[in-house]
Amino acid sequence: MYRISQQMGALLLAGIYALAGFLWIFYSDQISIRYAQDAYELNLFQTYKGWGFIVVTTLLVFALIRAAQFHRTLHEEKSKRMQRVQNVLSDVSQAIIKTRDLPELFSMVCQIAADVGGFPLVWIGRVDERRQRIKMTACSTGRRRQRARLIAARAMRKAGSHPR
Repeated sequence: MYRISQQMGALLLAGIYALAGFLWIFYSDQISIRYAQDAYELNLFQTYKGWGFIVVTTLLVFALIRAAQFHRTLHEEKSKRMQRVQNVLSDVSQAIIKTRDLPELFSMVCQIAADVGGFPLVWIGRVDERRQRIKMTACSTGRRRQRARLIAARAMRKAGSHPR
């Protein structure tokens, strides 16, 4: 995706606003002159035209601010998710260094992903090629464990019906 700098983006928006303002004034003046019968009506048209310009540009500025806030919120959420993933990777690396027992390591990895990463459900499975099944070897604890077992059972049934 093509990205422009913040300064160029601001300049672009200001240019669009200036062009819209110029076109509004030019064409609305032409229309006012064409339909006004006297100076009083022309003055009245000019007043309505000014109010219309204020309303339209207020709505435009509001929409642009909301769009900027929306994109900023998305960016902040993405940054937080990435930070959580980095924290999980760091803690998993430490667990790999400290732990030599594979089942214990799998349990630690699941718990780290659930606690540090905030993932609601974490489990690790191994493929039993002889039986064409997936065997759950570790999962996060508590109520998550029950849900993980259900999902693992579904995966096992699916793997059993679609062997690869």
